[in-house]
Amino acid sequence: MNSTKNNPKKRKQELILPIEYSTDLAEETGIHIGDGSMNMYRSQQDCSYTYSGHAIDDLEFSKYVKQLMKKLYNLYPSYERIQKNTIMLSYTRKQLIQFKHELGLPLGVKDNITIPMWIIENKDFKIACVKGIFATDGSLLFQKKYRSRRYYPQLKITSKSEQLINQINYILNELDIKSSISCDKRITPDHPNKIWSAYIYGRSNLEKFIEIIGFS
Repeated sequence: MNSTKNNPKKRKQELILPIEYSTDLAEETGIHIGDGSMNMYRSQQDCSYTYSGHAIDDLEFSKYVKQLMKKLYNLYPSYERIQKNTIMLSYTRKQLIQFKHELGLPLGVKDNITIPMWIIENKDFKIACVKGIFATDGSLLFQKKYRSRRYYPQLKITSKSEQLINQINYILNELDIKSSISCDKRITPDHPNKIWSAYIYGRSNLEKFIEIIGFS
């Protein structure tokens, strides 16, 4: 552990739970789906929600996550720490974990996680949620050459959850952003699970993604 920040004044702030669904809540749910973990133990007093990101690559985004959590729940992290190459923001309010679980987010492992139905039923919420998922589990690269084209763009979202990738693929195509799905079935000691991916190729699809969904 390289650093630890505990601020009692921030931990004592009043938790304010949202009273209605919103695009901010949908985006934060997408961030949770991507890089969040949550658990409540037998005593139901020892519980936590933790956002985890790369200590360098995701440092600026972690600040965005803190601002969004403050806006939605009036909370700063109970603990903020950097461990090896990972920055972690932990929230330990029982009511927050219960609220997130009621939103449709699982306790424990997320191998079969899905986008909750309250998001699926609303176009704006779906867009915001995919934005949050892409910010955490997405990547953008430019192939130096594809056929006769230089710097051909490729966006990708990956997950262990086949159902989640199917949902994302359906949402993207519904928004007229053409995407496709593939599965990496290679099993290794470092990667014991199948990895599913939704792909978006080409400049026109990239422009649509930026216009409709955008980047956090």
